[in-house]
Amino acid sequence: MKEMENMPAQLGRTEFNPVNFNIEFKDVHFSYDTGVKVLKGTSFNANQGEITALVGPSGSGKSTAAKIAARFWDI
Repeated sequence: MKEMENMPAQLGRTEFNPVNFNIEFKDVHFSYDTGVKVLKGTSFNANQGEITALVGPSGSGKSTAAKIAARFWDI
């Protein structure tokens, strides 16, 4: 903790103008370490500047798809 407190703040940029940052899932299959498949051939496009909703019952992989899109998991 003390080492982290002494690190300089990373301020980054104040502007962000992404261009062509669409997300495409094409026949994505994914399972966690348990071996149970969560995504089975999932395909969709989430285009920049549009709203895309993932809809389905509990346990159908909505959160997993979002985590994969954010690169918390690699397929």
